[in-house]
Amino acid sequence: MISSFHKTAALVLVLMIVFIDWLGLGLAYPMFSSMVFDRTFGLLPEQTTDAVRGMYLGILLGGMSVTQFFSAPILGSLSDAQGRKRILIYSLLVGVFGYVLAVIAVMQQHLYLLITSRLVIGISTGSAAVASAYIADISSSLEEKTKNFGLFNMATGLGFTIGPFLGGKLSSTGFGPFTGYSFPFFVAGFVLLLNAVLILFLFKETHFLRKPKKLNWIIGIHNLVRAFRNPNLRVLFLVVLFVTFGWSFFWEFIPVTWIKRYALNADGVGSLYGFAAGVYAFSSACLIRPLVQRFKPAPTLFYALSLQGIYMFLFLIPMALFWVWAYIPLQQLLIALTVTILQSLISNRTSADMQGEILGVLQSVIACGFIISPLISGPLLGLTSDMPMIIGGVAFFLASAILAIFLKREIFARKSK
Repeated sequence: MISSFHKTAALVLVLMIVFIDWLGLGLAYPMFSSMVFDRTFGLLPEQTTDAVRGMYLGILLGGMSVTQFFSAPILGSLSDAQGRKRILIYSLLVGVFGYVLAVIAVMQQHLYLLITSRLVIGISTGSAAVASAYIADISSSLEEKTKNFGLFNMATGLGFTIGPFLGGKLSSTGFGPFTGYSFPFFVAGFVLLLNAVLILFLFKETHFLRKPKKLNWIIGIHNLVRAFRNPNLRVLFLVVLFVTFGWSFFWEFIPVTWIKRYALNADGVGSLYGFAAGVYAFSSACLIRPLVQRFKPAPTLFYALSLQGIYMFLFLIPMALFWVWAYIPLQQLLIALTVTILQSLISNRTSADMQGEILGVLQSVIACGFIISPLISGPLLGLTSDMPMIIGGVAFFLASAILAIFLKREIFARKSK
């Protein structure tokens, strides 16, 4: 039996893992742009064209999602077979190694080693599947699970809020030999190592229904195929894919629209990003639970998806910058509600001995959305700078339509019994 102290301590540590994962993602945004496009830094030859620099920037930013796609279901399945604690520690140590590579790469101005570091760190971020499985382990009801997943999403929001700010500030200071762009990676790696030590001593195992599983490096693809064949899960995973793709496309490329409309500089765009992520974190922590207590999850999810689509189309209307700030809070509340309910519904449709594996598949589906978005962004953005709102809105409406069809079929099936 796990004491309430160890349960709370482990939850805090698990949320810290998620926070650091997203902090590591966020702190790279301002630094990679500067490193890649600063012709005096030396990461690329000075004569390198902006087009090539943009290609390498995309590789650096997207590398984590590629390896997370493969690692999340593997780590999730391993945690089902060997327990959560051991896999969390191993994955964190892999992340520490990745940040060590990043520090060396920046200090040596070695582009390909820096790319390698992002791939290694991406393997570590697959631990989000184990963190999700732990939350499922300790949640005894749908209400508690939704609350805990809300805290999970709060941690992601806080990480992405603080990450860009921390990356910018830390890159202008240092500690000993770790100065400039290398210092933020040093700090992230140190915090990750500290978290691994705390988990070693404070984390109590929660998963005892061990089920040996045969693993291979393409388990992510196998699990995706199997998950989409599962009638209880495939529609929800399809909804997740459309939501992630639409959200990724919108938020990765909406700065192009803002810069053209409002002549914002990097600080202005960063302020909007920080405000949005902060509202997302607050919504996940404080507003989701009262909503799910009052309303049924599935219908609430449908309305949240539909309203999100409408909201994205509203951004097509020319408006003063003030209204962009005014629209962001409700939009962030809707996406926080969407993500939390989807996590809870998928977990509730999964048996106890499959939580790690299926929630690992969930992370792979999310990674797919983040991978697909940059691949098609160039040609579409070339058509119009309004494309983030168009693609984002269409993706959310498709997700709501798929969910509506699914819900009608479930209601009909229950009435037929």
